[in-house]
Amino acid sequence: MIVVLSGPTGVGKSTVGERLIERNNDFVRSISATTRAPRGGEVDGRDYHFYEDARFREEVARGWFLEHAEVHGKLYGTPLKPAVDALRARKAVLMIIDVDGGAQVRDLDLDALLVFLMPPSRDSLVARLSARGTEGGADIKKRLERVDRELAAGIKYDLAIVNDNLNDCVLSVEKAIHDARERLAKREVVGAGLYKGLKKLGL
Repeated sequence: MIVVLSGPTGVGKSTVGERLIERNNDFVRSISATTRAPRGGEVDGRDYHFYEDARFREEVARGWFLEHAEVHGKLYGTPLKPAVDALRARKAVLMIIDVDGGAQVRDLDLDALLVFLMPPSRDSLVARLSARGTEGGADIKKRLERVDRELAAGIKYDLAIVNDNLNDCVLSVEKAIHDARERLAKREVVGAGLYKGLKKLGL
């Protein structure tokens, strides 16, 4: 199944995703493509697929993305084939994406579970962004301006979890995923079709 993890920048989405994959050998992370420059320590193909703008737009035009969105002037998207291959292999595909991408996935009718991670407070989010040292003051301000819209969009997700303790947060997300997979398995047993949205994608 597809699991969408969204939330404001700095809330810990990537860390939660990494812990989930460490704990579950049938969980895989969908590696997003982006036109932004790599941050310190990021590796192409491991953290993101780093694209030139022209290549990204060409692949969007060809329908090679499951979802895509523009965030802070940069393009982000989920390559379609790896996600679908993992889905067909009965893996839990973790998509760490923004709320615009999450809305696209929700509308595709892929039986996805949408989880929104929330910070304990706005002040704690500012502290996290400052501590990681990857953005300056102007960038942090720009990201915080987006937070209110993201929080409003998060209301439409299946589940919202406050990440005030990493271990507790990971366990809560993990349980939600296992419960959702059990529900899908029961539907399959009674003959209900799953992932109907694949047909919309021509797959």
